[in-house]
Amino acid sequence: MMKKILSFIAIAAVAAVAFISCEEKPEVPADIALKGITVSPATYSLAVGETKALTVAYDPADATIKPEVEWTSSDTKVATVDGRGTVTGVAAGTADIVAKAGEFTAKCVVTVVGEPGPGPEPEDKWDYTPCADYSAASNLWKPVFDADGENYFYYFCNGSDWNGTDTETTDVPFLEKKTSTYKITIENATYSAWQNQIFIMPNTGHEIALDAAKQYRIQVTFGATETTRGFIKAVTYGETGPKHEGALIHEVGDFQMSPDAPTIIDFPAVYGITCSNINFVMDFGGAPAGTIIYIKDIIVAEDGDAPQGEPEDTWDYTPSAEYLAATNNLWKPIFDGNFDFLNGQITHYTAMDITAIEALKKDQSTYRLTFDDATSGEWGNCNFLTTQVGHFIPMAAGTKYKIKVTLGATSDISNVIFSLHEYKADDPDQKYEGAWLLDLFGPVTANTPTTFEAEYTAQKDIDNISFTIIPQNGTPAGMMFYIKDLIIEEVKSTNVVPEFFAGTYKVTSLKVLGGVGSSAFVEVKDKSWMWNSSVNKEYDNLLVLSSTDNTADYQAGADGAYWDYILVADKNKLGTGDMNLSHNFGQLPHGVVPCNINTENGQVTFNNTLTVQGLTEGTYPWEMTWASAKGDLVVPANSIAFVFNCSVKPDSEYTWDATWAYSDFERFGLRPFYFAMIFTKQ
Repeated sequence: MMKKILSFIAIAAVAAVAFISCEEKPEVPADIALKGITVSPATYSLAVGETKALTVAYDPADATIKPEVEWTSSDTKVATVDGRGTVTGVAAGTADIVAKAGEFTAKCVVTVVGEPGPGPEPEDKWDYTPCADYSAASNLWKPVFDADGENYFYYFCNGSDWNGTDTETTDVPFLEKKTSTYKITIENATYSAWQNQIFIMPNTGHEIALDAAKQYRIQVTFGATETTRGFIKAVTYGETGPKHEGALIHEVGDFQMSPDAPTIIDFPAVYGITCSNINFVMDFGGAPAGTIIYIKDIIVAEDGDAPQGEPEDTWDYTPSAEYLAATNNLWKPIFDGNFDFLNGQITHYTAMDITAIEALKKDQSTYRLTFDDATSGEWGNCNFLTTQVGHFIPMAAGTKYKIKVTLGATSDISNVIFSLHEYKADDPDQKYEGAWLLDLFGPVTANTPTTFEAEYTAQKDIDNISFTIIPQNGTPAGMMFYIKDLIIEEVKSTNVVPEFFAGTYKVTSLKVLGGVGSSAFVEVKDKSWMWNSSVNKEYDNLLVLSSTDNTADYQAGADGAYWDYILVADKNKLGTGDMNLSHNFGQLPHGVVPCNINTENGQVTFNNTLTVQGLTEGTYPWEMTWASAKGDLVVPANSIAFVFNCSVKPDSEYTWDATWAYSDFERFGLRPFYFAMIFTKQ
């Protein structure tokens, strides 16, 4: 990335003489108030199933503040409207389609007439031919699929419409069985996981019992007519927990399905489990309405005797050359001296000395954790690694640290989170997982070491740290998890402000990526109805980067003020008055402070305490993986950008209300993830 930054900087240096000095402060135009809005057309008739895109005009068209339009229908049984103003006829009748922008509203009166035509049948390109392994006599599931009527049960959830009882496959209108495929049509669109659940289970007389002395192979093939996510787990039938979702055998989460090719899910070998019957629980939440899901060739087959003794351990315990050479590694004396302890799932949430944990082995520079029981769910396997009293690892404000670790496992893990946290020995609620400081995360492939690395600059003095370790989305029983070559080192930075990067810049954009499921960066002033009038005070501020004394001078603009990051009271859904968001959105120090720019990775440090990601001209994909929030950050020509990590409000500060999801209150007030300031050279 910095090669791109440097090439841009070099061009900027040549063109620097062309820039106009900013000695004269620009005039701030007066605000033009919004007087109202209109919807076009004002009336419209459409047939059932027909769509019509409505438009909104602002009065006056050049109003300074144009709030985002929110669309609603007075009767969704007659007509629905999406967030872009597209109306769909549902049934004969009349409905008001209302547009709301700030305090102003307007409407289109929609009349729906007639009934929908039959429409063409979509082409079905799915290959229904069973694979050879499915048809083999060893496949225990084939006779279950072939059984009809009372011999097979099916349970389904689509959006909020549970059918309530076990249902025979022959009586489910959105299910079709053909050769070895279950073909399911998603009736209602859903927005996220666990909104489209399916339970497939053998009925009495067709149970699939598992013997702990045997090993079993489980495989399922998936497909879909739209690109969407999937989730599957094998569970015991009513042994523990609910009837349809008993004890976990294994699960595979967040795999992708697409129209391009089938997705084959191979479960890790199943053994050491005794049960009278098994079920499959599946979820296709987030799939658009009308999506066809194909579940093909379910294979449950005995695959020999269960392995005896401890599973084979092929991990290379030899420390890396970097780990051995890291003389200032703050974690190495902790590891070597057994001055560490673990708390979490593997210790049944009891803090234990490392040497007392039977399921944990230390060898050279590796921790090996063995999970005796299968775990379920996104957060079903949390563990906390930290230091003992008397051997704390403090961090000093303004100091930059490198965090590096190699992780591995004997099974695939869709996402591992290895988080750095502040350890608070005197706070029982946050003792092991205090303030979040840094996340290292990503997928880990079975028996493949994966190295994660990042830098963290302490924003304050920290007494001690801990690590939160989460192999997400379920882990199988017997899985070994490896933590190798953990390095914590202070980074000695000698970077300064390069001469060709120096100059005077003006704030031209403030953008936020936030909220679960967000699909874009949002310009703050486009949402200024959420804030008091000070939101616009940031946009004429200046930033002067000096290579002479290696400083940054962030100056107030013509109004002599800065945005104060306060959410106005009538939009504060917590009901606590104005909400101070200063801890959420990054603020540059005001006035002249030291500045270092790392030309290798683009990180910019102000006043030895605040580190942000620096970018130059280009388009940069940005995302918060766990929240499915992502968008492109566009930095125009002759511009730079600083990207801040935002602080998410802890759950303890509010009681969550589902109506906040996907709202601007969530995006700005509760879950802003990244805040970007864009500056243009003057």
